[in-house]
Amino acid sequence: MHTSNVSQSPSDRDVVIRHASIDGSIDVFEDFEEVNGCLMVSGVVEDAWTSFYRLDGEKLAPILGQYDWVERLIPTGSRDLRSLVQLLTEYARTHQFETDGSDPSAFVDEMARRNHESRWPQWPRWLDRWMHGDGPDG
Repeated sequence: MHTSNVSQSPSDRDVVIRHASIDGSIDVFEDFEEVNGCLMVSGVVEDAWTSFYRLDGEKLAPILGQYDWVERLIPTGSRDLRSLVQLLTEYARTHQFETDGSDPSAFVDEMARRNHESRWPQWPRWLDRWMHGDGPDG
């Protein structure tokens, strides 16, 4: 997952959720511009990622460039919140999330929290608190 500002609520961000049908993985990007940059650099092939959504269920369409790589996404204007919730619910159940996946915002928040907690290397707690705004103890 690619997030850099977990303190914002998902509704304040232009979150993009990407689902790979090949392995069932889900990636969450904090904003629309971030996912466009990632797609251009990584050269994701069209068939590898089948679904792109915003939090409200709006589908995003890939624009293909040279060698059929996804260069950027464009909003389609159509929404399929039911399919998005179905994907998130299945993923949440499979990966034993606390949220059931029915609320995309809660899902994104839990994914961000899990990603943050599993990062490596982990700094000592006092340094982590100091680096992320809570300040040093005392």
